[in-house]
Amino acid sequence: MITEDYRIDKEILKNIVGNNFVKYKCDPFVFTNSVYSIVGIYTDVNTYCITNKIQSIDYFGTNEDVGIFSISESDDESIKSSLADTTQIETIVNEKIESIDVIEEHQQLFRERLLEYDVYFTRAIIFKTKTREYCFEKDDFEFSEQIIINRGNNLRQKFDNMDFKEKQSEFEFPYHLVISQEIITLK
Repeated sequence: MITEDYRIDKEILKNIVGNNFVKYKCDPFVFTNSVYSIVGIYTDVNTYCITNKIQSIDYFGTNEDVGIFSISESDDESIKSSLADTTQIETIVNEKIESIDVIEEHQQLFRERLLEYDVYFTRAIIFKTKTREYCFEKDDFEFSEQIIINRGNNLRQKFDNMDFKEKQSEFEFPYHLVISQEIITLK
């Protein structure tokens, strides 16, 4: 059995809870609410970089280029568009981060009853303030570097009832894919 763990480091997120969410910076939206590969998160204490970058990994038995979602401490100079001639935009928030929801996805590939692959990903991060939530989500298409950004309330509901039938139907007998999600709240 092969186990792969691509979840983000939740210790970084624990240190963000309680900080003032000053702003986030990303490529401008063109046709959808998604941006390409990088978002800057600015707090009153530190700057962080959320990325969804392609890495070549063993993805269920084949070497595939898959977008890996991550967060790390950064600085303003490092947060720039991956696209040529693109000026990023800033969205002002200026609210205290009260909690953070981390949506983690667990994918298990079985051959008949034998578990062959056990893979963990982080699907999304939701920053919750008193008046609004900000969700940064890894695109559902594995080979994409897009980050989907949503603002509003009750954004967690999108992940409560996710239907994985399409992704599961990609595998035929004797293989079957089991997908589950866990939502972890950091306060």
